[in-house]
Amino acid sequence: MNDPRHDDVVIDRLRELAGRAESAATLAAPERVRTRGARRRTRLRVAGAGALTACVVAGALWATRPDDGAAVRGGPAASSPGDRAALTPPPADAERIGLGDPTYLPTVRGVEWTVEGDMVNRPDTAFPVRLFGPCAATPPEAALGGVQDRRVTAAGSRVKTFVTSTWATGLTPQAIDAEARRIYTSWQAVAAACMSRVPGGGPDTEVWSWSGDGRRGSVVLTRRGHVLGWVATEMTAADPAYPLTAEVGPALMDKAILTAPTPPR
Repeated sequence: MNDPRHDDVVIDRLRELAGRAESAATLAAPERVRTRGARRRTRLRVAGAGALTACVVAGALWATRPDDGAAVRGGPAASSPGDRAALTPPPADAERIGLGDPTYLPTVRGVEWTVEGDMVNRPDTAFPVRLFGPCAATPPEAALGGVQDRRVTAAGSRVKTFVTSTWATGLTPQAIDAEARRIYTSWQAVAAACMSRVPGGGPDTEVWSWSGDGRRGSVVLTRRGHVLGWVATEMTAADPAYPLTAEVGPALMDKAILTAPTPPR
């Protein structure tokens, strides 16, 4: 037999569950719907703004990244790894080198120099520029070009001058000077192999001499900063002695480092 009290409890539970189901199935109030919609739109706007920002940042990074091809094309030439940088402009007081003024040559009675062909202040295009006598077989090194001057006497003696500069190498300022020192050292090695050193000179100017086959000559090696030069002679027996001294080095640098337009010939 059923207990009426038990049935009442069951009926009350069923009514409670039905009420909850009805509440869950009932649409939310308009205010609640509007609130939830506003929150959803806010979330979407925030997410969209974040995505747009990410795109802008990514685009900026792409636009500012170095172009691999341009880096290679714009990069300095390779001759001294690790020392290269953008081309260094020459200093205002040493923009050019030239040999239009021959007054650096000593004046010796009986020796009259005249220009050999078109060799005054001639940009050198025929490397190598050689010395005379026993050293002609090993030409001194040059730094990407230079200028030279050649003169002769009626008796066949000759003098040759060459000036070069390391500013055109594209090296850093420190390496430009180091390259000039290296070239100067290589000149010393050439001279030591075929000539005798004359006492007197200094750390950046040296005098060397030679003789043979009825001829004699001298060579002055000199350097001032990034500019290097040498003067070489080959004198015949018909001309008076024409020894070069260490003073020729600084005199050459004074004339070869141009601060004014090249003088007319």
